[in-house]
Amino acid sequence: MGDDQAALSITARCREDDGLTEATPGELRDELGYKKLGRWVLAEIADTLKAAGLGFFPPERLNAELNTEPRQWHLDLPA
Repeated sequence: MGDDQAALSITARCREDDGLTEATPGELRDELGYKKLGRWVLAEIADTLKAAGLGFFPPERLNAELNTEPRQWHLDLPA
């Protein structure tokens, strides 16, 4: 699945959940088609969400400089 398709999938999910949904970094990683969750994959996820007009919380969770050892089960809330 390409970045645009993943962003559309995430956007649709948010709309279905009245603008707020919960997804783990592992789920977001899978939607973007990555096999591993590295710190720079976090940056790709954040960029894709922003390009789709979505936010996320907590912001440091997808910050590659702050989250040097991401785990797929950490929770993110695209909003």
